[in-house]
Amino acid sequence: EAALERRSAAIAALELELTGHTNHLAAAQQEWETETIGALDHGRFDWVTIKPVQYSSEGSSTLVLRDDLSLAVEGSPEDAPIHTILLATDRTAITGIRIEIQPNPGNVGEPFRLTGVEVEAMSGNNIVWERLKLTGATTSSQQEKATVTAAIDGKSNTGWSPTDNLDNGRHLAAFAFEKPVNGGAGTIFRVRLKQESKKTNHGHLQNFRLSLNTVPHPDFNDHGLPDDIQKALRLPTDQRSEKEQQQLVRFHLDFDAKTVELGSRLAAAKGEKAEFEKSLPTTLATVSVEPRTMRVLGRGNWMDESGEEVLPAVPQFLAGKGPRNPDERQSRLDLAEWLVSDANPTAARSFVNRLWKICFGYGLSRVLDDLGSQGEWPTHPELLDWLAFEFKSSGWNVKHVLKQIVLSHTYRQSSVASSALRERDPYNRFFARQSRFRLEAEMIRDSALSVSGLLASELGGRSVKPYQPEGYWQHLNFPKRTYQADEGDNLYRRGLYTFLCRTFPHPSLGAFDAPSREECTANRVISNNPLQALVLLNDPTYVEAARSLAQRTLRDSNGTFREQLDRMFRFTLTRSPTDREVLELEDLHVEQLAHYGQEPEAAARLIAVGAHPLLKNAEPAQLAAWTAVARVVLNLHEFITRY
Repeated sequence: EAALERRSAAIAALELELTGHTNHLAAAQQEWETETIGALDHGRFDWVTIKPVQYSSEGSSTLVLRDDLSLAVEGSPEDAPIHTILLATDRTAITGIRIEIQPNPGNVGEPFRLTGVEVEAMSGNNIVWERLKLTGATTSSQQEKATVTAAIDGKSNTGWSPTDNLDNGRHLAAFAFEKPVNGGAGTIFRVRLKQESKKTNHGHLQNFRLSLNTVPHPDFNDHGLPDDIQKALRLPTDQRSEKEQQQLVRFHLDFDAKTVELGSRLAAAKGEKAEFEKSLPTTLATVSVEPRTMRVLGRGNWMDESGEEVLPAVPQFLAGKGPRNPDERQSRLDLAEWLVSDANPTAARSFVNRLWKICFGYGLSRVLDDLGSQGEWPTHPELLDWLAFEFKSSGWNVKHVLKQIVLSHTYRQSSVASSALRERDPYNRFFARQSRFRLEAEMIRDSALSVSGLLASELGGRSVKPYQPEGYWQHLNFPKRTYQADEGDNLYRRGLYTFLCRTFPHPSLGAFDAPSREECTANRVISNNPLQALVLLNDPTYVEAARSLAQRTLRDSNGTFREQLDRMFRFTLTRSPTDREVLELEDLHVEQLAHYGQEPEAAARLIAVGAHPLLKNAEPAQLAAWTAVARVVLNLHEFITRY
């Protein structure tokens, strides 16, 4: 809201400034008209023919410069599909280019077809060609199906062809630049005229010349100003129509540099606001309307309107217990309000039962999706009621209830149980100890990214696409889709933001029991299978995390192998390694170091997995060996299990 307010305020300020300046110009309208008529009479708005400094044609034909600065095509015109001309000028604020073409008297059949006009500019110290967008094309004549705008539509199968109508023996076409070119000393234009029509009966350019202008929205005629503007200017003010007067006012605004600059800034500010609004997350919402009359259908006949009317009401088994008198007409809103009312504890019970599951691995009632008369009776009903009451009385404060749970003695117990306790309560139904359970799919990925230093902390935003096997979506249809992994921090955002395609969940998440989203899943299963170990060892996300963890270990720690391994264990398992773990992992490190020392290409392939930059000055074999150690540590049961 604050960002939108800033953008709206900037737009309002620009609009106010533009309005004030426009009002000032309105007072000077008559003075501008007088000056413009004088400039028009003295030819200051005329097109200025520019002498080409370089010119060439494709094929065997050549261009020859004539005394009138026109270019003649000599040789075989049909063998010159593209002419390229360089124009040098010191003019400033250049607004458009005009092509002046002499008819082709020797051609038989249709006139020429100009399929493309491309203009680039290079000004001053800028040594890079800038492609100019051409707009506002005007012409002295054009065919109905070969208009002048077709010459700038970017298509090679369309183009401009004139009729036999001539303007002083010429065909003229003018093209305005979307934005004026600043120009000045050293400015060069590169113009390409294309004739790529496949029809053999089209004629070809044989004689043409190029001109530039500085009038806003220049017209093809010699004076540069559109004919209707010239006509309106020369009429006394009291003889102009309202349309003519408005045309002059708009043209005056286009002539004023400050107006153009303010208009450009205003358009940019509005565009920025529009782009920002597009980036905001939205949600679908429905608007209520008068409901249709619903009736009992006789034998299912939807055309039979004689049946009894069916009115909204709560389910029959709640009759007398629902939100209001069952005889009154009720809506879904009434039912929703009753679900969270003091008369109904079910919603609060269901929610705190889920919170208990998050903290202990399973709820006080293990049937999360059916906490009712047909579900499992809770092991501690009084506790469930007390938590539900706390939840509702705190204003449905989730943090409050979670704080009550995690600060309790029950939660802070060790998950290590004696043999007697395991025999007496093997499933920990009485919570005499804490529970061990494997983390959910997204949390395992987040943990690997976090300990490796890769996890992006940004909150909110669009879904992102981490690495995914090529071809995984190949069987998707209607429509066919391709998967393109994101770049930068979007590769390392929390699993919560991973893009999920229904029936095709991300494979590394699916291996850890993430649901396919084909139906609502209130409680995920927890499995243990070899595929999970393979994912932790080979999935690019985990290989890159292992390499980054190895880099973090080598960058932040010097010393013996034990000291470096101790640091890695503290990153990942928050403890030091045992003597046995040190010995086994040291043997692995020595073995892998020798292997990668003899196979430098294999080392390079391993440490190249992922987009995260390599550690500077890292020795490839050493980094690869430590990556192998990190892969083992990230694969430990202890790393993916909540103790």
